[in-house]
Formats: sequence, structure tokens, C-alpha cells
Amino acid sequence: MKPFFILGAPRSGTTLLRDIFKQIDGLYSPEETHFFRWGAPFRSNDYKSHYRNNKILLHHRKLDGIEDDKFEQLLKQSATRAELTNLYCEAVMKKKGASLWFEKTPQNVYGLPLIIEQFPEAKIVHIVRHPLSVIKSLLVGKVIKTDNLYAAINYWLEAVSIIKVMKPVMGEMLVELKYEMLQTEPDASMALLNKALFPEVNAEFDLKHIQNKVTIPYDYFTNEEIDIVESICAKYAAIYDYKIV
Repeated sequence: MKPFFILGAPRSGTTLLRDIFKQIDGLYSPEETHFFRWGAPFRSNDYKSHYRNNKILLHHRKLDGIEDDKFEQLLKQSATRAELTNLYCEAVMKKKGASLWFEKTPQNVYGLPLIIEQFPEAKIVHIVRHPLSVIKSLLVGKVIKTDNLYAAINYWLEAVSIIKVMKPVMGEMLVELKYEMLQTEPDASMALLNKALFPEVNAEFDLKHIQNKVTIPYDYFTNEEIDIVESICAKYAAIYDYKIV
């Protein structure tokens, strides 16, 4: 089984998918690393400042059981983001008693060209959700909060735009799944992912916690807001057969 990366827009179901995959014995994902998210060159001061000052990433490392001194050591040992990813995930696996890793950071989509260059044998799992559902979740802000409609739109738009441009390069490396299918057809969804990611493993998943329903939150938005979303996102929403109006 080879490593794979789950990415896309935040609030699209990446955490749900990660937790399902972690049911496979010996397979583990650390908390979100954001190793491929930042535009600053790897190991530059700008890059390292995110990991020394970002409270969320400090908390993630605490949950992973990686102390600051250990993380600094891993950074010094690594010449590339791929090396840091491998070393970090291996350190977390050792802590958690796992033998194989995968990685889930939605915003790593911004570093997708580097991921496919530095992990040429890995699979990329893109889970996509109706834009209105993603945008509402970001505006409500129970997990991640944005301060305006356009910021929320661009979380979704930029992720699917990057995937659209990179899709011809990735070929079979890319595995896509709609959040709505995962909710309404969980067994079929996981069977497809199982076949694409690790066909040598006949994994069985407990999917009882999935709600088996999908509601698009039209009533959350004003008509003007829906028109704005439609004008910006319709072209990309159509790729996944999503209708906004």
C-alpha cells in the first residue's frame, strides 16, 4: 500500500473520509500538517515561522505526540517537503503503533504540483462538495470561519480550479469523490476508493454513523448572495453536476 493524500476545499468531508480510512488496521493519518500549503520556499524563515507560531499547527503536533524539539530535528534532517512529510509521518506512526501512513490536509491542494512531483507514485484523493454547503459551513464557522462571502467562495473555487488545471497531468493518480455520494451511497463510495487506492486490501468499513442524507442550504442565503455564488462558481460547479440556481 502506497501513501495517499486527501485534499480539497475545507468543509468538504476530508475529516470524515480520514476517520473512515483510519479503520484499516495499521493505517494512520497525522493531524493536518499543511506541509505543502505555504508558498514560501521550504526551510526558509517564512516557511518555518508557520510551524513555530501557528497555534493550530502547534496543537496538531501535540495531538500527534511530536514535541517541538523533535519537530525542529525533523526539519533540520529534511531537504524537501517530501522528506519532512515522510519523516514526520513515520514519527507519528511510531507513536501511534501504525505501520502505514496517509495525509489529510485540505489546503495542501495549493501545493499540488509539488506533491505530484515529490510523490510520483502516490494517489491524490479529492473530495468535493456542493459549493453552497461549503460556503455556508465556512461562514457559520464552527470549525473554520471566514469573514466574508467572497473568502468563503474562494476556498471552494481555488481548490476546484487547481484540480481542473492539474487533472490532465495526474491521470490515474487522481481519485475524485463527491461528498454527496459518500453520504447517500457510503458502501459504494468506499468500495470505489478501496479499489483505486489499495486493491490488494479487501477493507471493510463501519459506516453506520453516516447520515445517508444531503441537504443543500439554499435557505441560508439571500437571493443576491446565491446570484453572486452562481456568477463566480457555476462554470466549475458544472464539472461535478452541481446546480446553484
